[in-house]
Amino acid sequence: MHFMKNYLKITFVSLFMGSSLLCASEAAEDRIEFNGKYYKVFEGKLSWHEAAEKCKEMGGLLASVKSEKANDFIIKITAGECVWLGASDEITEGEWLWQDGTKVAFTSWAGHEPDNKHGGTEHYLVINWPSYTKGEWGDSPPKYRRQIHGFVCEWSK
Repeated sequence: MHFMKNYLKITFVSLFMGSSLLCASEAAEDRIEFNGKYYKVFEGKLSWHEAAEKCKEMGGLLASVKSEKANDFIIKITAGECVWLGASDEITEGEWLWQDGTKVAFTSWAGHEPDNKHGGTEHYLVINWPSYTKGEWGDSPPKYRRQIHGFVCEWSK
């Protein structure tokens, strides 16, 4: 992947190959500051819930994107690769919430999204789906899909 440095490769292997999980201070390495928060991209064949749990274990959340500038920032740090973000309408269909509990106000949905296909199970946010314009969002089922290359974690500190 274009966005992943050697450190991230080592970090990812240690996260998912059975060794101890990263603590918040270790996750701080290579984080990128934007608008008072810190972000880091991880590669992995994970479901949305697994990605959310990994962020939580490191003291963060899946990333929230609350402005066009933040969306542009996510495009940049992911090098346009398709990744999980931290919004879902899992609780109430059509009511998209970030993991921090705030309503999704800014959106960048692709023209026909969210469409809740796949038997009504598309409740989880991805950005940069391969057939969409970079920065557009789509809803997806929670399971890993080959088009999704990883996830973005966000920390307040």
